[in-house]
Amino acid sequence: MRSKPDNIAQLHKILTFCHELRHSDLSAQQQYDYIFSQKVSRQVTQLLKNLGENLDYYDPDSTYEEDMDAYITALSQKLNELNTLQDSSCDPEEESLVNHWNKRYNAL
Repeated sequence: MRSKPDNIAQLHKILTFCHELRHSDLSAQQQYDYIFSQKVSRQVTQLLKNLGENLDYYDPDSTYEEDMDAYITALSQKLNELNTLQDSSCDPEEESLVNHWNKRYNAL
């Protein structure tokens, strides 16, 4: 099983791919079929499950474009949330770069 940072990194790669796909020359239906496939949405579901998370989003169930945009927006928001949680859960015993620099600077 992947580590938490590895799962988050993979989710970032998928999000980047989704953005690139949305700006590609493929038709909206082709983009939709790819995003809501085993290669993308099911992989996102599994990666989030590994993190004890899920992706809740409003599916407008209207056009391909609106459905994809809703999914991509929700994934982006979830990643922002996960990054915030990861940043706030750093090891308090680990020395920050600022403290490390201050110790080095003061030793000169």
